[in-house]
Amino acid sequence: MTQFYVPSIDGEIQKEEAHHIINVRRLKTGDIINIFDGDGHSASARIENIRKNPAHVEISILEKRSHPVKDVEIRLFLSVIKSSAMKIAVQKCTELGVTRISPLRTSRTVSRTTNRNQLEKIIINACGQCGRYYIPSLDEVKDFLIGIKDYSQDCTAGFILLEGRGPLKIREKTRKIAIFVGPEGGFTDSEIDSAAEAGLTQVSIGTCTLRSETAAIAALARVIE
Repeated sequence: MTQFYVPSIDGEIQKEEAHHIINVRRLKTGDIINIFDGDGHSASARIENIRKNPAHVEISILEKRSHPVKDVEIRLFLSVIKSSAMKIAVQKCTELGVTRISPLRTSRTVSRTTNRNQLEKIIINACGQCGRYYIPSLDEVKDFLIGIKDYSQDCTAGFILLEGRGPLKIREKTRKIAIFVGPEGGFTDSEIDSAAEAGLTQVSIGTCTLRSETAAIAALARVIE
């Protein structure tokens, strides 16, 4: 069952989520829904009242639940790519379990910024669709070398996706994983050298040349196997 996002489990449902309940799902008073707050809490609730203008849904809580944090944290350092591809990567990687997304400016990055509000909405919607209880965090765009420094301070294992390297393999007890995905033109030699100095392992996903969004999705799928 699709779940709906609320900033507080005990709160009312407003704005986009209320619009989705009323106008997209066409739910009615008395219907039972699932809600989540993005911080590990969810609940089943009954719709008690609906107002359409502005969209507003009053609910009563039937059962509250708490959910543990997963053992493995996955941080995706993704070079900023064109908007449509960025949306796909963020949506699908959220569905696959990424815990933090860090957009990067690299030497060959064409797009230099992202629409943060739009990406945050995509993340929330993806969590609602796939049943996640924790919303991944989304960082501001940062330079590649700052991303490398963040990895060194935050993660216990890191991988940079390049062509012609060995497969991505995760050791069983690894708990904080970083994945670096470059732009369509790839990382420069200087960036690859900086990654090597920081201890990132060079890996490939298959033998084909993948688009950045495909590489990010495939890497996440490999990590959660």
